Amino acid sequence: IDDFLESDAQFVPMLKRAFHHATFGCYIDLPKPIREWEGDRVNGAAHLARLAVSLANSHQGTQIDIGKHDTISAALSIAMLRPSMVPIVNAMVKFDNHARCESAEAARISTLSSLDAAVKASVDLAVRKVLKYIEKLMSDSSQRKIVLGTFSRSSTLKSIIRKVLDAVGQSPVPLTVLCSQSSPGEEGELMANDIAGAECLSDIAFLERIDSGKIHLVLIGADCITPREIANKVGTRNLADACRGAGVPVYCCADRSKLWDDDYPTTLESIFEIVPIELVDQVLLPERSKSG
Repeated sequence: IDDFLESDAQFVPMLKRAFHHATFGCYIDLPKPIREWEGDRVNGAAHLARLAVSLANSHQGTQIDIGKHDTISAALSIAMLRPSMVPIVNAMVKFDNHARCESAEAARISTLSSLDAAVKASVDLAVRKVLKYIEKLMSDSSQRKIVLGTFSRSSTLKSIIRKVLDAVGQSPVPLTVLCSQSSPGEEGELMANDIAGAECLSDIAFLERIDSGKIHLVLIGADCITPREIANKVGTRNLADACRGAGVPVYCCADRSKLWDDDYPTTLESIFEIVPIELVDQVLLPERSKSG
């Protein structure tokens, strides 16, 4: 590998960059704060994308050596580290493009503004859709309790669920939240701590509640959305299959920064898996804003 990286590698254009993409940038000598950011395996893509923008801003002007006679910007090196989290990739490309023609601070502000607007649109849409479904359940006079289930940890889902809980308030039909533990990583435990009154169950116990009809709606996030599939935390496919078998609807809540419209799929990290889009009842994706 060292010999390859020190070679001119002119036999295939951009070969070294393709190599680093395929190996998640593990052979790149990066500043310590960027490597520490890369190691976060408990926070979701939207949260990590915001942190990535700040890192790119801090290290703007630093050219990262990826082999003899080849360097890339700090932003593009960050994009290589978590390629399955498409919001990070899209944010770094956006930041890098802005930074070519304006200051790093202006690029930071512009990129964060775009991320925040996308998340807000996603949260607003999902809250409306989830409340509409809950109202339908509450119209059933036999309904004594409504249970909302979640998987993994997502700052967007956290905002959605908090707003839904606030909107439901002291309803005669109580709304409770169950978080699947989401092994490996156990992010569900952190998610339950993030939401007042939420409970975390082991993944097996969570699936048993699904099978017995004791969970009425499951919300998941996504790290990448294509026309045919989504990429999300390992375990999502098994959960979606169980929900389909039990007749429990699954809503995927995502913003437009998670769209991947390339002909080739993203590089899939080991903690993620592909879920066919037909296993998701609704992908709650806001329409493109008029401003683009």
